[in-house]
Amino acid sequence: MNIKKGDLLGINEGEWMHTLVVAEIIREDRFLYCWSIQKKKFKFVVYDPEYHFVICPGFNTNIEADLDFYSDYKGLYDALDRLFGFEDDSTDEIVDITDDKDPKNDLPTK
Repeated sequence: MNIKKGDLLGINEGEWMHTLVVAEIIREDRFLYCWSIQKKKFKFVVYDPEYHFVICPGFNTNIEADLDFYSDYKGLYDALDRLFGFEDDSTDEIVDITDDKDPKNDLPTK
């Protein structure tokens, strides 16, 4: 997966497509935190290459997630790794982030 923060993703959900903007890559190749354009809220996404695809790279690189609790949930991500059969090879440090919305486009930004 070559998905990066700020990319616009599509999710093929059968009869319609859902669009998301990647706010954080929690664990590369598996867990993303994204802004749902249709629902106007953040959601946790387990990446599945069969259903997820990049529509526009770098769509909004200034997007910031509304979370500041990544480090508190490392155990949850480890458990999800085991549940989905991923090896725990992630050494990415998780950082605190803040919420700040841009009223021009209704996407959270710095």
